[in-house]
Amino acid sequence: MSVFKKPSDRTYSMSRGEGLLKLDGLPDFEHIGDFENLNLKPDQEFLERYSKNFATKTLAKKIQTKRGATMDLTVLQRTSAIKQIIFMGLERSLLQAAVPSTTTAPVTVRKGGIISLGVRDVAVTDVKVGEVVLPVTAYKVDRRTGLVQVYDGGENVTVTYTAKAITEADGRKKIGGFSVEGLRGHFIFRGLDSVNDEPLLVNAWVAEFAVSGDTPLVGGDDLDQLQITATLYPDTTQPEEDQLFTVEAILDGDPA
Repeated sequence: MSVFKKPSDRTYSMSRGEGLLKLDGLPDFEHIGDFENLNLKPDQEFLERYSKNFATKTLAKKIQTKRGATMDLTVLQRTSAIKQIIFMGLERSLLQAAVPSTTTAPVTVRKGGIISLGVRDVAVTDVKVGEVVLPVTAYKVDRRTGLVQVYDGGENVTVTYTAKAITEADGRKKIGGFSVEGLRGHFIFRGLDSVNDEPLLVNAWVAEFAVSGDTPLVGGDDLDQLQITATLYPDTTQPEEDQLFTVEAILDGDPA
């Protein structure tokens, strides 16, 4: 028989917790990060009705015409799901066919100018200004990004290079920014135990996530602290009073 302790005054509130998300079409939940803030905001609209029984305009009642909610969260890590949320795109494999020996079209390069080869993992055979082959000290190659800097520049600059194939097995990823409206799925917030809090469970059956405000790519110690917002939609398979979300206070107790 389970024995439960009396709820504290902080029932339905937590200091921090863990977020889980099951994207539409997937069978399981993914840990998307720890959150130190979770704020619920009602999103409601009303039609106002006024009484004619008074000398001045007097509100008689309001009829609800819209019922919804949003959730604001502060996330502390950039997991795979969070990256997709903040860039509003789906993560997929970065693939590339092998490039045989290729020479770029001649271009004029300013002093210190950079040429993009448009491929990754390159090996540069030579860099020429006209017919003159430059020594390797006259240019710099970032093989990972395919960028070649020619220190003194020149006219009719060409680069001869190859590039290796990039396959699924290499595990390289990319995201097309702002290619979707947001990530949508079943969101669970699970409160983490602390001395003064009761464990907490929030189920938002249909939540669509998007980043709030700016997405920092370069920053300091708080680079990974991001603000994201979820718009909550009703799940009509749930009881009417539970269709947007539920909040459960999970009290300590003995196993049944």
